[in-house]
Amino acid sequence: MEEASSMIEAVVFFLFLICVTSVLIRTAIAVSRWKKYRLKFSVELVAIWSILYFLVRPAFDFLEWGDIVPEVQRAVVFLWGISVAFLVNSVLIRFFWDGLLSFHGERRVPKLITDVVGLAIYSVAVMFVLHYVYGQPIGPILATSGAAAVVIGFGAQSTIREIFSGFSLNATKALRIGDYVEIDDVYGQVYDINWRSVSLHNPHTDSLYIFPNSAVADTKILNFSEPKDVFRYYVTFTVELSAPPEKVIRTIADELKHSKYVFRDPKPDFNILGYSERGIDYRVRYHFEGDDPWWDAQNEMVMAIWSAARRTDFRISMNRMLQSSPEEWPYLDEKVTAVTSAEAVVALVKANPVLGILGDEEVDIFCKSYRTFDLSPPSCFFLSGTVPEGLYVLVEGEVSILEDFRDSHDLEVDTIGPGQLFATEAILSGGVSSNSTRAEQYSIAVCFDAAAVVEVVEQRLDLRENLANLVEQNNARRNKRRDEETRRVLIKEHHKAKRTSLEGVRRGVDDMMNKPVLHHILDRFSTKVQNEELAEGLAAVAALLSVARGVPTQEDKEHFEEALRHSDLLRHLNQDTCLYRYDEYISILLEDGEAGEKRVLRNLSEAARVRNGADIVHNVAKGLCGLSELPTQEELATLKLIDESLSAVITKRKQSQ
Repeated sequence: MEEASSMIEAVVFFLFLICVTSVLIRTAIAVSRWKKYRLKFSVELVAIWSILYFLVRPAFDFLEWGDIVPEVQRAVVFLWGISVAFLVNSVLIRFFWDGLLSFHGERRVPKLITDVVGLAIYSVAVMFVLHYVYGQPIGPILATSGAAAVVIGFGAQSTIREIFSGFSLNATKALRIGDYVEIDDVYGQVYDINWRSVSLHNPHTDSLYIFPNSAVADTKILNFSEPKDVFRYYVTFTVELSAPPEKVIRTIADELKHSKYVFRDPKPDFNILGYSERGIDYRVRYHFEGDDPWWDAQNEMVMAIWSAARRTDFRISMNRMLQSSPEEWPYLDEKVTAVTSAEAVVALVKANPVLGILGDEEVDIFCKSYRTFDLSPPSCFFLSGTVPEGLYVLVEGEVSILEDFRDSHDLEVDTIGPGQLFATEAILSGGVSSNSTRAEQYSIAVCFDAAAVVEVVEQRLDLRENLANLVEQNNARRNKRRDEETRRVLIKEHHKAKRTSLEGVRRGVDDMMNKPVLHHILDRFSTKVQNEELAEGLAAVAALLSVARGVPTQEDKEHFEEALRHSDLLRHLNQDTCLYRYDEYISILLEDGEAGEKRVLRNLSEAARVRNGADIVHNVAKGLCGLSELPTQEELATLKLIDESLSAVITKRKQSQ
């Protein structure tokens, strides 16, 4: 009976302390109010109760209340213990839940988990006070809680495993939202990472794959978005022993010189893997931009290998006997011959609106010597700077007319369909071609010998006039298309430069923001906003560029938010502060004109005082130029003004040193 009575009394007293603890915690949270003051307030509480403990006896002796000193000291120790628990929980919240395990400043750990951990901390504090201060036995409580913990642990062990695996994935930053990855041979874009699972969205099948955190932590992860935002993949194939390896590699590389989706710089690299029972195994690795052209790039690579094999008569190795497959090239030659027979070519010439004026004798001259070509993308019939073999007529397929732009891009200035002529300008001028022609589909063309064409053109002035008119029409159409394509390429280059600029910040932000550990800890106790100078600088450049584009809209603000998120700066900055300053600077610029601009530039220059702050602001500013189009002249002028302002501060600081 006595043991049962003491157990009841201990449990009742424990519940009493729990109630008092709850009141103190709620009061402390209400007083601290904002997260940024919580840690500082908890440290102050621990310090105050520590000091009070030593002041109680002299103070109460002075008041002649010495007989209640022990009870008061116990109460102070109790409050001190709860304050320590509050401090430990605040440290967890600041450095783990809202720090290491957060994503862009947003807490990812469920509230249930944080509350359970907090409850455990406060429970330990209460039991500490119960046993060491009030001398009460905690065995019954520990036995009860231990039994409950065992039951809960067995029931939720899989969940607990997922939680700890989630902590590991968040802490190592192996995956980020938006990364393209392959997990356990499943490809997709990271859609969500939470305390229990990782979700991948496959953009090709529009499916969502959900993996438990423990499965992800235990498997191989292939991240296509790191270390650069350029994808690389490979194709393997086997060529029969009769084909010289150097020739195989060279001809495929030649086919890819005018590729549309496969990068030419960095160029594809070839590896000879060795001999196998079927021939020589090859692997070609190639680069392409992002996920969207994934299959386009792979299709183009496979077609380039086919075209190279077709052009040079080497054969992809296969077991033809088991597949009952004929020799592929003779079989294909028969099909091409059927659509380019002499009768078919004569009919093609007579049906052409330009060549249809020719008589039978002139048609015979045309057709006495012609060649046929069948090409697959990205092969070219002829290249810019070369002399075409003659005048081409497309029999089937589709051909693009390409012009070189900055030695790195092909502008598609025209499209040739079945029955149309190309290489006309070179025939009339007798010189080299100013453009290249690339097959966009599997295409078959007839090429009339240049000498025969020139012979007929010299006899028929009306044919020369028709060809000249055709060239004039082509040039008029191509001039308009050239402007459109040039703008498209420039916009593509601009957006690539924007991504590169923000990716540079993202990859180097930890080094750029590197501070001594003590400095980081002191920042947490400061009432000042974390990295406030940098936040103001970034908000200032965003506001300046938004106003330079015209009247700022919600799209401008969202563009700024996305730039902060993409550059991974929100782990070091407060998003609300950045957006608040942005709105404030927009108002200043719109209301005060030039005076407001000078004021914003002064605040912008404060960012240069932060370590690497000028580089961060400059790169983010480049990433903010232009929304969906090219940057305007006003934006470029503003960007120059921003760089000059930052440079002036850096120069002044160097001179003062």
